[in-house]
Amino acid sequence: MTMFKNSTILDYYRRIVINNEPSISVYIFIDVPQAETRYYVPMKKRLFCLSAGITLVASITSSILVESFLNSRIPLIGPYVGLHRTFNTGVAFGVNLGMIQPFFIAIALGIVLWLLCTRPHSKVEEIAFGLVVGGAIANIIDRILDGKVTDVFQVMSFPIFNVADSAITIGVLILALCISRSEKQEKSQNL
Repeated sequence: MTMFKNSTILDYYRRIVINNEPSISVYIFIDVPQAETRYYVPMKKRLFCLSAGITLVASITSSILVESFLNSRIPLIGPYVGLHRTFNTGVAFGVNLGMIQPFFIAIALGIVLWLLCTRPHSKVEEIAFGLVVGGAIANIIDRILDGKVTDVFQVMSFPIFNVADSAITIGVLILALCISRSEKQEKSQNL
C-alpha cells in the first residue's frame, strides 16, 4: 500500500492498532521508503559477529604469515616455548578420524550454532560463542586449502596449536564457566 508513503512505521502502527481501522488491520502491506529500512543485528549478536570476525581474520592472517615466513623454529623461551610450523591433518590434538572427520566437524559446528540460537545469552557468552565459531571456521578454511591445518605455537610437550585452536579453547572454557555459574545461581534460587 502506498497510501502512507510519507508516514513512519510508528504512524502505521497508530493507524492499525490505535485507530482500529479494520481494513488495514486485516491486510497489512507496508511500503516503507528505502531510507527508513534498516537492518541490524541485535547487540548481543553484534558481539558474536565481531568476536567471530576478529578470530577468523586473526587466524587466517596468522596461518598465511606462518606458511610464508616461518621456515624454522624460533625459540621464545629456550626449548620450552617457541614458534614452530607444523601441519595437522587431524582434529583436536592431532586425532585423525578418517572419513568421518568432515562430518564430525560439521556436527560440532552445528551444535554450537544451535546452542547459540536456542536461548538468550549474556554478552560474555556471545563473545565466547564467537571465539568458538570463528576459530572453527578458520580451521575449516585452512583445512579446505590443502587438507591440513597450519599449527605454530609450541609450549613444552603440549601439542602444537594455532590462533584458531586457542580461540576455540578459550571460548569453550568461558562457556563452561558461564554455564557452571548459571547452574549454581539456579540451584541457590530454588533453595
